[in-house]
Amino acid sequence: MNIAELFKNAVIDLLANKKRTFLTMLGIVVSINAAIIIHVAGETLSNSLEKSITGSFGDDGMIVSVERDENAPSSSDKQPDSMEITNEIAEAFEQKFHDNVSIIYDISEAPADMTVDPEHTASLVLSGVNADAQLIYEKKIDFGRFITDKDCEAVKNVIVISQTAADLCFGDEEAVGQNVYVRDNNGISEQYTVVGVYHEDELPFGVRVAQFARPTLGFIPYTTFRQSYPNYGNKQFKQLFSLSNLADKKVFKEQTLSFFRSHIIEENGWKLDAFYMSDEVKSFTDIITLLTYVITIIAVLAMIIGGIGIMNVMLVSINERIREIGVKKAVGAGNSQIIAEFLTESVLLSASGAVIGVVTGLISALNIADIIVIICNVKRIQNVEVVFSVPYKIIFFAIIFSIITGVVFGIFPALKAGKMNVVDALRDE
Repeated sequence: MNIAELFKNAVIDLLANKKRTFLTMLGIVVSINAAIIIHVAGETLSNSLEKSITGSFGDDGMIVSVERDENAPSSSDKQPDSMEITNEIAEAFEQKFHDNVSIIYDISEAPADMTVDPEHTASLVLSGVNADAQLIYEKKIDFGRFITDKDCEAVKNVIVISQTAADLCFGDEEAVGQNVYVRDNNGISEQYTVVGVYHEDELPFGVRVAQFARPTLGFIPYTTFRQSYPNYGNKQFKQLFSLSNLADKKVFKEQTLSFFRSHIIEENGWKLDAFYMSDEVKSFTDIITLLTYVITIIAVLAMIIGGIGIMNVMLVSINERIREIGVKKAVGAGNSQIIAEFLTESVLLSASGAVIGVVTGLISALNIADIIVIICNVKRIQNVEVVFSVPYKIIFFAIIFSIITGVVFGIFPALKAGKMNVVDALRDE
């Protein structure tokens, strides 16, 4: 009997009892589904956060900030004005280390709502920026322009919004030149003139959420941000630098802190800190990787349990088909042929469960990854974009491991069927 006939007979035998076949495959489907979901969702979230955090800086971006010292016996809730990292200090740093620093960017963000009237509102993550921010965020301007250095120098009330926000507030009308009101969570409201609308990629297929539930970035001059929203000065005013040609990252970090401490005196329970963007990404990815491996181990154990289920079902199937086995042996089927038939059924059962698990896992993972990223956006954790990632190695491993499971847990029932005595089998009622 050739391979094609073996698979044809295996399919016929499995379809003879559809419910039992489905329930037997379910253990394999669920375990592989869980493994695929956690790996796809984990890698997608890691890649999305990495793209969001590092942006166009890559791993050599550095943030210098003023942070509260939690170990200080007493610390003020408000950052001292004397500890503000001004653009003058940042520019002096850039000039001193001009071989390593290429772009500086002031980081200031606050959740806010933009309204034209009560019926037209959009959620924003309001970001105070300079002109270099366009290089960092890589935003393509569809209409108007981006924030300029002149806007920052003049402390202008101008704003650049997404196409999503423009559609929500203005519909088909042109947004550039229109006035909007922006209110932060502390109730501070300011009027701005829209000077630009940037292109925003749509969410990938999968989960589609209402546009109002997904805040988008709104860019205003950093000087305007500091003047209008001083309450976000505690931990929000930071400087981000794009670095290159670093001989030793640890040494450069020490040089950076030494430079800023020569211009800013740490006081009132506040301290200067500096960290690389790669360190920020690693802290996220390490946690996600750990959770991924833990759940993968659980999924492997579930697959083994599913394999035990396959063995039990195959033993039941043999008991139900004793007479059939006797007839086949009586007409010339050898032990190896009987073993091959039942082993093929076991492998086909586990492999089918693996394929179904992979397909449903990929579909579920994409939706879950979308949901996680959207939650990050809605909760203002980070302005995150979905970077979908498929771990092909895990898919390959899942299918191969499933086939191995089918062989391992199918070999005992198959051997039992192959060694069955033909006379005893034909005598079975």
